[in-house]
Amino acid sequence: MSDQGRALGGDDVAEAQALIAARVADIEVAPGQEYPGFVIVHMGGEGMTLASHWWVEGCILCQDLLRLPYHGEDPIAGIRPHVVGCIWELALINHERTVWQKTMMPVTDDLGTPDVETYLQSWFDETSV
Repeated sequence: MSDQGRALGGDDVAEAQALIAARVADIEVAPGQEYPGFVIVHMGGEGMTLASHWWVEGCILCQDLLRLPYHGEDPIAGIRPHVVGCIWELALINHERTVWQKTMMPVTDDLGTPDVETYLQSWFDETSV
């Protein structure tokens, strides 16, 4: 995701992958447990935001947020621990919540069992923002 004409390039993707892998490496995972999730790489007006999200306990969304300012100073550094996301990122988070609920949280027997593959293959439609 980008705004203000900023393009997400191959170097940005590689940097994001390395940073995210390092930041979530210490998450404790119970044996045999997986925590499916999603990552938002947002090239915003003031910096690149890396937001990693993963689902635990069937219905709890966890988040790790990292901001890399373009000019060395993060204008919202003081409130960073309280940030959920910008307005554009929230559309993606809502999409993921909706798909998770539909694919992984069947509420009646006729909806079947949780389907992680369908969840992972459900992509955000940019035209819905």
